[in-house]
Amino acid sequence: MPTDRSKIWYSASRCPHCHHQFLSSKRSSDWLASAFDAYCRGKQTLRELSDQTGRSVRTLQRYFDSIVVEPDIPAPPTTAANLLLDATFFSRSDGVLVFRAQQRNLHWRFITSENLAEVAAGLEALEQKGYRFHSVVIDGRKGVTQLLEARYPGIPVQLCHFHQAQTIRRYTTNKPKTPCARALKALMCHLTKTDEVVFNSLFQSWCEE
Repeated sequence: MPTDRSKIWYSASRCPHCHHQFLSSKRSSDWLASAFDAYCRGKQTLRELSDQTGRSVRTLQRYFDSIVVEPDIPAPPTTAANLLLDATFFSRSDGVLVFRAQQRNLHWRFITSENLAEVAAGLEALEQKGYRFHSVVIDGRKGVTQLLEARYPGIPVQLCHFHQAQTIRRYTTNKPKTPCARALKALMCHLTKTDEVVFNSLFQSWCEE
């Protein structure tokens, strides 16, 4: 087997836990798939994995960077899914758009910008697999609501609670100084703990006060 890193023989492997297919070096073993799954899904840090595997943080990072994960859309459930889609950017033109449901990543697309064409392409991939949607949660990207309402009439579309809270925080900051802002921040903390009727009532009271 060649020792030159540029000539390492790579082969297809499949994670035993999440069943995603990826490319890995023949000189690595099954521990890599388990470690990669723990890093991505188990939310373990590189330092924690280093202690568990006996490999340095730098070695683990090099292994993980070499893995090429191919989307492997799981079979759809018998009932319609509550879909969550969101994009994360590592730089201005380097990001990933993730489609998620049932606490699993169903599909993802590496993107240079979060545009409607990328969202539509991801939805198309899920539809071809047989997915139906009961609701969709989005991050507030302009135009996505209109796209979803036109594509799935009657299906509720909701802005992610986290992004709603982030919008409020931009205006109030983490340490609001005025009574009005402090009351709005307190109201925001109840967003995930109340239903629509109760929250609207509390919000209307805040507006009147």
